[in-house]
Amino acid sequence: MLTATNRFGLSLAIPSGIKKTIREQSGFGCVICGIGIWEYEHVDPEWINCEFHDPSNMTLLCQECHSKKAKGMISIKAIRDSMLNPFTKRPSFYNKFFNFNTDPLEITFAGHTFHNCKVPIKVDGFPLIEILPPERSGYSIRLSGSFCDSDGGMSLYIIKNEWRAFSEKWHVEVAGHKIIIRGKQGLIHLIIVAAPPNGILIERIRMNYGEWTFDGNIDDLTVNGSILSEISNRNSDTGFSFNTDRDCKVNCVNSRI
Repeated sequence: MLTATNRFGLSLAIPSGIKKTIREQSGFGCVICGIGIWEYEHVDPEWINCEFHDPSNMTLLCQECHSKKAKGMISIKAIRDSMLNPFTKRPSFYNKFFNFNTDPLEITFAGHTFHNCKVPIKVDGFPLIEILPPERSGYSIRLSGSFCDSDGGMSLYIIKNEWRAFSEKWHVEVAGHKIIIRGKQGLIHLIIVAAPPNGILIERIRMNYGEWTFDGNIDDLTVNGSILSEISNRNSDTGFSFNTDRDCKVNCVNSRI
């Protein structure tokens, strides 16, 4: 999808330096509502009519606000006004996901605790979830995740809070101190709970990748039908690392099954 170009030959792929400028000027959140998971948006003109990626014409919008803009429910003027006064930079703004410092995170993952952990779960070398401290203290954690559809094909990527959905069935909401990601028919696939300044709780997870199925709640994590034993792991970059052998059995590093 990001290889597409418009009539001027401009790619959808935005250079990293321009992305950084947009994040900083937008306050690392949707300029309209402050949600910390967003899309890069060309305001006016839209990307299809742009000759280059101009940060002064670009901002961050969450999935819902982007949809409202496309439907004409949010005006260009309202977006430009918010670009001058982003929601997360207003004195009244407070959200637990924007109250983290840049120290290593402590992640409680379905009853398992990991300290200084960036990748709670990895399969065959591929990180299904990655959680990083904010780029700057006082801003949002950086979440990455890969979500499959019912056929096993990837249909949603979140890359350091950037939302890239290849299906309209996905939805993200922020409810108090929780980020909730839902799929088809409202099925919850991930709930992340903020406990600043350094704590993250993965309260619910339902994901699949290849031959692997993960189903966890606040107490347990079941992998391909097997429940993992409780452990506590300090100073490991990766929480659970699973590898597929010839029998498609579970090989789990840093855990017991």
